[in-house]
Amino acid sequence: MRQESKIRIGIIGAGTWSQYAHIPAIKDHPDAELVAICQRNPEKLKRVAEQWNIPHAYRDYREMLERQLLDGVIISTPHHVHYAQARLALERGLAVLLEKPMVAKASEARELITLAKQKGKPLLVGHPLPHTPIAQRARVLVQEGKLGTVKHLTAVFASPAAILFRHEPLPDDFGDYVPEHKIEPYSLTTYSSPDMGGGQNQTAVSHTASLLFWITGRRPTQVSAFMENDGCPVDAYDSITFRLDNGGLGTLASWGTLSYKQKGLHEFRIMGEQGLMILDATAATLSVRWQNGQIEDLARPAAKSEGEQGYFGGDPDIWPRFAPARNLVDVLLGRAEPVCTGEHTLPCVELVEAAAQSAKLGGQPISIGG
Repeated sequence: MRQESKIRIGIIGAGTWSQYAHIPAIKDHPDAELVAICQRNPEKLKRVAEQWNIPHAYRDYREMLERQLLDGVIISTPHHVHYAQARLALERGLAVLLEKPMVAKASEARELITLAKQKGKPLLVGHPLPHTPIAQRARVLVQEGKLGTVKHLTAVFASPAAILFRHEPLPDDFGDYVPEHKIEPYSLTTYSSPDMGGGQNQTAVSHTASLLFWITGRRPTQVSAFMENDGCPVDAYDSITFRLDNGGLGTLASWGTLSYKQKGLHEFRIMGEQGLMILDATAATLSVRWQNGQIEDLARPAAKSEGEQGYFGGDPDIWPRFAPARNLVDVLLGRAEPVCTGEHTLPCVELVEAAAQSAKLGGQPISIGG
């Protein structure tokens, strides 16, 4: 029998990331109750509901939201359907955690942000990196003005994502390097479909841009981009430049063409009037090269977990996959502030959308209004 004090959560989507991150995070939270799961595939729905002992299972999210008494919902479906699902959940007065990418269009993001404010409900986005100690320390340093005015942002993200974009059979040992694949094989259709928002810009640039704008509080006003498919049906590597709302500039390079056996790269450079901040998300290091010549190490490499392997590794200081769902529950309990919200993520959605438009026009600059 459930305790009335527990936060009741429903999850829409029972795919790879949901089973690797959100479901275990809610099941493990002492003050949360996972009461319902929704998944269109009936075989997967039955298997996941039984495996995790989830009492209510639905194939239609609308039916789940209609019939279940919930406090919040986690949406972990392909992002081209996020908007409709999140909008209905918010209209029903529920807190929402949207898996990244938040939505496909900036107009949709703005509508959801407005609706969440009207309903007085949290709208969170499941980016793990803002929950890391180094990202949080970097954000405080920048937003307290220690770096001075931000003049330039640079980021590089290299991953093996193109192996998913090609929609070809994956190697037998792929799960040895990407551990969530062992729990639930990836849907290659989602990653390789232009209509469903596959490709490096949506799946990887969204991570990088979100963290840049979350740390700095800046947003893009003009974007120019080039993208190459490298034989994939979607973009495999991208080069993006942008102007910031304070007149600063930025560059972002992202490619998914690493071998899945190579170590990934996720590095950030934030240049301010007073210093250059260097953040390595894969090593969990943070340092500042101050204008007076001093170099300050603000975070040391995270300790590796025993037996750690794989692209993201096993250390929660590097990739805290449970943190977004836990934050949703703690926000609803009044114990924590939202870490990564729809408002934080809007600049990322704006950049990703504008970059895709620019690439289709051969790199023509796209201005972002609003």
